[in-house]
Amino acid sequence: MLRKIPQQPETNLRVFAVFTREAPANTGNYGGGAPFAPEAQARRLVETISNIDQPEVLMLRRKNRTAVIAVIALASLHIPVSSAATKPHSAGRVTATVANTILNGKGAPIASKGIDGDFYIDTRSLSIYGPKAKGKWPVAQSLQGASGANGKNGADGKATTSASTSTTPGAAGAAGVAGAAGTMGVAGTTGPAGAIGPAGAVGATGPAGASGSSRVKISTIGSFSINSATPYSSNTSSTFQTLTAGTSHRITIVMYGSGTNAADEPFGIELIGTNSPSINQTFMVSEHNTVTGVGSKSNRYTIILEGTVVVGASDSGLTVKIVDGYVATDGSPITFVGHVYDTEVGSVN
Repeated sequence: MLRKIPQQPETNLRVFAVFTREAPANTGNYGGGAPFAPEAQARRLVETISNIDQPEVLMLRRKNRTAVIAVIALASLHIPVSSAATKPHSAGRVTATVANTILNGKGAPIASKGIDGDFYIDTRSLSIYGPKAKGKWPVAQSLQGASGANGKNGADGKATTSASTSTTPGAAGAAGVAGAAGTMGVAGTTGPAGAIGPAGAVGATGPAGASGSSRVKISTIGSFSINSATPYSSNTSSTFQTLTAGTSHRITIVMYGSGTNAADEPFGIELIGTNSPSINQTFMVSEHNTVTGVGSKSNRYTIILEGTVVVGASDSGLTVKIVDGYVATDGSPITFVGHVYDTEVGSVN
């Protein structure tokens, strides 16, 4: 028996119901519930499977009675936005008067889902379970048929003869926006030294510097005598001048000696400073005779010393020492006096 179910307004599907002779359309019970009404059941199935991902074929089995409901999708499932009165229901019971229904979900059903007589479609594996009996779901049956044969190859597209090639370049496109600044590169190696440039012009003469420190001091060396019969004997004057710590000086000393010894003997002189100043010196000795009366004469000596003195951290007192080289003063003492010319300078190089 083949009966066409009128197309439902909420879906683009056509549903056909096929029943065997063992299940007349108007007799018998289905699932132990109310009489089996094909048209009403078909409408409920349309509402039920409208939310199934891929509604294709539903197989319903119960003992030796078989019912096959084939759902053929003639177009992509399309359920328009509708009011609450026409909105289709999701799979499952929507009223307590429905004895059995078709449930669906992703994955196998749990034991507590549905009641005896219900069916369950696993939309993930496209398998159907049911009917449920004694609180247990039977082994699933696949809803997917065998793979169909490959279709025929399509015809080749027609070659076009209207295409043309232009050698004229198109207009330049608009300039793109500036890109973001790149990261700083690594420092390059140092380049070779450049050539020496020409000499610059001579600069203007600078202002005159301040006057340097310069002071001349003249001192007298008091008389002292030397009288010895021992070669290289000496005698030292008293301190004639004290130099300030941290100063530098140029020293000139002129000594005069006189006596009655007519011998032409050598003399020497040495400048000595206390607290170990730095002294550089040199000297020169000259001798001449003077007639003082009939049958008498005297000997006169002139000694000139030139030197520099750099005083350290402590003041330094100066003295001079006269040396008799060859006992010229033995029995005839010679007395010396002198003058000192001290010039304080900024430095001694």
